[in-house]
Amino acid sequence: MKATTPVVALLALLLGIVPARAEEIQRIAAIVNDEVISMYDLAARVKMVISTSRLPDAPDTRRRIVPQVLRTLIDERLQLQEANRLNLKVSEDELLRAVESLEQRNNLVPGGFDRFLTQNGIEKSTVMAQLRAAFAWSKVVNQRIRPRVAIGQEEVDEVLDRIKRNQSRQEYQVGEIFLAVDSPEDEPSVRQAAERLAGQIRNGATFAVLAEQFSQSASASSGGDVGWVQLGQLTPALDDTLATLSPGQISEPIRTLTGFTILLLRDRRTLSAKAPNERAVSLRQIVLKHPPDASADAILAQRKLAQQISETATTCDDMSKLGAGPLVTSSNALDKVMIKDLTGPLQSLALELDIQEPSPPISGEDNISVVMVCERDAEANLPSRTDITNNLGRERMNILTRRYLRDLRLGAFLDVRV
Repeated sequence: MKATTPVVALLALLLGIVPARAEEIQRIAAIVNDEVISMYDLAARVKMVISTSRLPDAPDTRRRIVPQVLRTLIDERLQLQEANRLNLKVSEDELLRAVESLEQRNNLVPGGFDRFLTQNGIEKSTVMAQLRAAFAWSKVVNQRIRPRVAIGQEEVDEVLDRIKRNQSRQEYQVGEIFLAVDSPEDEPSVRQAAERLAGQIRNGATFAVLAEQFSQSASASSGGDVGWVQLGQLTPALDDTLATLSPGQISEPIRTLTGFTILLLRDRRTLSAKAPNERAVSLRQIVLKHPPDASADAILAQRKLAQQISETATTCDDMSKLGAGPLVTSSNALDKVMIKDLTGPLQSLALELDIQEPSPPISGEDNISVVMVCERDAEANLPSRTDITNNLGRERMNILTRRYLRDLRLGAFLDVRV
């Protein structure tokens, strides 16, 4: 019989065609700085992806997803190495809580995670390695990137204006898979990978699992779930495609400024306008009480203090701090209350005040107060400023995180042997 060449033997191990021998298991798929990713590591991750995504377990499928899986493994090693460099550790308790969360999200009984892995022939060490890398990278991002992300109010205004111009009374529940193009020479291979993923999903693969495994967006951790959006919240290229999709349909890969995006339209709904007082609002209130027989001078002193608070506070955090002052009788936080349920001057103030604008002193029967609106649902079911701020922050985080990982990749010693 003709001898099997080393390359053919390695492919046979990877594709599951023959039982693995010890020397094949130890063969190198890639070297990342001074760490090795073995062929066995690669084969185990390929097996996990196929088992959890409903991809057909066939040699051709395995061969096609190898480049994507290996890139993910390389990125995870770089992420773990960076976390170690920054002395950011992942505890066993954190991993245990992650497993418990997986069980809850997948409606498994306690301990069901291990049984699921056994039934599907997935090695627990493979899953735990992925979880550890995800936790470590999130700690790196929180320390190194999150403090650099700040969204200005003018950016929020611009998005709100775009939404109003494009408002179609439709809201879309969206999933996404994003693959970054880090350099022009990468574009053909990334496009091909995106087209392959779209084809696999159309043929029955689970969108959420492929998003978790391959998407380079922050939404990957939630299976690519973006939530409900309106036209104007995404980029124009994504908006244009989204408007053409039917529920359950996925798009072709869409070229954006930084890579390729695959959209899944999970559902759509028609919005109805809300009456002004049907909206929810969050308020901060500082109250200065005085006895019924208080002198005119005492009441005047309280009014001056209330006026000082009104002129000093510029944010709801300021209101909370000022509300802890020694001369303040009470400080209240009313979160997500319906405007129609408020009484007296609070209802009109909740409608009229700008966000983070303090009211002038308000005289009551036995008190003087200052009120600030922290958040208010937008009219006509427009997304709130907080929602827009969070969305812009997530996009900014995605860009900076991808740049960080790209720089790690460019600065690393990589020897890919598959």
